[in-house]
Amino acid sequence: MRVVTWNVHGCVGSRQSFDPHAITRVLQRLRPEILALQEVDARSERALGFDSFAHFTDHGGGYAVEARTITGDDGDYGHMVISRWPIRLQTVHDVSHAVHEPRKVIEAYIEREGRALRVLAAHFGLKVRERRAQIRALSEIIRRDDETPTVLLGDFNQVRRRGGLHKALAPEFGCASAPATFPAKRPILALDRIWVRPSHLVETTWVFKEAREASDHLPLVADLNWPLESAVTAETAGDGPERGEDLELLRAQRKVC
Repeated sequence: MRVVTWNVHGCVGSRQSFDPHAITRVLQRLRPEILALQEVDARSERALGFDSFAHFTDHGGGYAVEARTITGDDGDYGHMVISRWPIRLQTVHDVSHAVHEPRKVIEAYIEREGRALRVLAAHFGLKVRERRAQIRALSEIIRRDDETPTVLLGDFNQVRRRGGLHKALAPEFGCASAPATFPAKRPILALDRIWVRPSHLVETTWVFKEAREASDHLPLVADLNWPLESAVTAETAGDGPERGEDLELLRAQRKVC
């Protein structure tokens, strides 16, 4: 199973023009089964008759949970989880803090081949005090179910790899997949992360560098051995890394322990 998290920057890439199809082309190559997108912006596009949320649902898998954090007459903005497999249960948790931009955590239970996978997706705030409150709220959500295998992913805006986010989640999740993904042209910051519990489900994690032109973040990818008795096949993995690229991808892989 391939999971991807990507901040798509309102579909505005390096050319500073609105181009959702550039995002779609990347997704067609990656073919994720579970996808978390941040900064999905349907505000200015709505005047042109374009709904980014609907577009990515249609092109990302067909099943979706939306967290529209900013809504208005000119359209909505937020993040979403998209799945190629049915979503049996969904909750959107409000973790907004004080006067800062509204923030939410998506919780979705996805069923594949009779087995449930819990997916938590977030886009945290920019201020330290704000993130601390959101980390506490996320930790409480996580503790409500300590049995179902879980994927936690998103843009956490946490610069320090061993900062408060790591300290809070390490007891539950262990290592995070946290290679540098920002800025896309020359990534130096690990703002986007993927945790998996149990951690042995992870086969490999990597950054898709060919998406540099589509957004200011690069997509972060994790290939999971799910269900446990089956491995990711070429059919489900899509146009991911070829064997000749394995060494480069392993070098790019970085975890926090």
